[in-house]
Amino acid sequence: MQHVGKLVRMKQLGTALKAIRDETGITQDDLAERAGTTKSSVSRIENDEQAPSLDMLERLAAALKVKVYQIMARAEGTALPVAKASKEERELLRELKAMEPDVREHYLAIARGLTKK
Repeated sequence: MQHVGKLVRMKQLGTALKAIRDETGITQDDLAERAGTTKSSVSRIENDEQAPSLDMLERLAAALKVKVYQIMARAEGTALPVAKASKEERELLRELKAMEPDVREHYLAIARGLTKK
């Protein structure tokens, strides 16, 4: 299994992944679930204790809704645009996640109704 740490210094890669995750407003738990891995694996990668495989890096990028090249560029110090969630958007997402599934469906129905023109 080829690891990305050989291509980019591991510290830069972990820092870049954490920065992008923070900017998009998702937790390590959410990222792990979306990428099909564990929170501890995400934590080890972000804390420079483990280099991700290329497959894992692709899964993390997809979960963050960015391209691998954006993560690599960020790790090398070249900032590329990454969609940032506002404070309000992060708060709405936290509140939505805290809702019971049936309440969440009602909330989404209301939100969809409000956004229709």
